[in-house]
Amino acid sequence: MELPSETYTCNGFVSDLHIIDTGEVKFLKPAGVVRKVDQLGRIVLPKSLRKRYQMNEGDPVEILVQGDHIILERYRPRCVFCGSINEVSEFKERYLCSECMSDMYQLRRN
Repeated sequence: MELPSETYTCNGFVSDLHIIDTGEVKFLKPAGVVRKVDQLGRIVLPKSLRKRYQMNEGDPVEILVQGDHIILERYRPRCVFCGSINEVSEFKERYLCSECMSDMYQLRRN
């Protein structure tokens, strides 16, 4: 499902307004950097961006696609059942949130 998107100019920046499927509205501001993709499909994130977003060598990055946009986000484990990123723990090589763990415990007790 493609989500609505509009382009706005604010303080000299052109920004895309995106409505995320959670109902959250995000403005995407261009970083002012253009990089070429190499033969292996790699790009280099500028040191200033890595420093600003506290990204270090070896940190996991999630690649998301929304419409015709590619979005890089710091990876955060999600619950395998509900997709939540809140209070997630690893259990037998799977990630579960505390709410789903509680629900599973209640099912077992019944």
